[in-house]
Amino acid sequence: MISLHLEKSRAILDGRLRFVRARLLGQKVPRATWLARAQEDKQLLLTKASALARKYVPAPTPAQQASKKAFSFPEVIRKEETPVSFKPAVAPPQVKVVQKGSKVRQSVFLACMALSFILLAVLFGPILYFRFFTHEVVPVQTQETGTPLGGEFTAPTPEVEVQKPPRDENLPEGNWLIIPRIGVNTEILESKVPEESLIKGVWRVPEFGNPGDQTEPMILAAHRYGYNWWWKGEYWKYHSFYLLPDLEPGDLVEVISDKRKYLYEIYAGEEGTEITDYDADLILYTCKFLTSDIRHFRYARLIDPSKYVNYATAAAEQSPATESAQVIQ
Repeated sequence: MISLHLEKSRAILDGRLRFVRARLLGQKVPRATWLARAQEDKQLLLTKASALARKYVPAPTPAQQASKKAFSFPEVIRKEETPVSFKPAVAPPQVKVVQKGSKVRQSVFLACMALSFILLAVLFGPILYFRFFTHEVVPVQTQETGTPLGGEFTAPTPEVEVQKPPRDENLPEGNWLIIPRIGVNTEILESKVPEESLIKGVWRVPEFGNPGDQTEPMILAAHRYGYNWWWKGEYWKYHSFYLLPDLEPGDLVEVISDKRKYLYEIYAGEEGTEITDYDADLILYTCKFLTSDIRHFRYARLIDPSKYVNYATAAAEQSPATESAQVIQ
């Protein structure tokens, strides 16, 4: 055993000396070579150890060798397999669940669908119609031959300078529009952007005439269908042209400006996409449907103030209520 340890120590010492010498000489010591040498040293030690073991361990007797049993694998015990007959899988019977109130919900759903289709047809039907079918200008017809202030509807507007009516300090400031027949009683708004005024009421087109002007017509426009929540109350009755199609030749229109009251008389009207009579002194227009290009137009001429004496009787007959002729302060 002592010699075995001495040889092992000597092998280790030789390896270290070789490593130090390689380092001093600048040589590389391959790791693979060192491992191979280590394996050789280990194998040498094992060989010597086996020799020493055989030297000091007594050999087995013949009786011991005879009693030694040969190696054999353990016996595997298999269980008997019972044949399995094939049985097709039978699906369990399906149970139909019937919920209470399903028929009621189905009826409500169908009713909602029908109402939705009707609403879509009402809103978008006119748009589709006017997209695919042409339209013609429809003039306003009347059975009367004259106006409350005299004159024929078919007679041309005389080119006579009309004197301005006298100032009345009891009249309100600003520009106002009053149409007794349909109850309109609102302030005339002016702005460069039309929607800024149309969202509130009647808008005067700035490129055309002013109240009482006979050189070019005064054009007033307003929405027929309000799109704000506050239009759904009483507001629309006084500030929109929803009832403008009800105006007929002979109906009167008041315009207050600079504390002067100008009186106009409707003499014609039509449906179309553009104004056709720019000889009128006053032009009123609004849309026919919510999103269509068709407009309702009404044309009016300025009345000479000398004929205003007959206005009180004519206005009283046209006004549905006396309070509609009062300006909203």
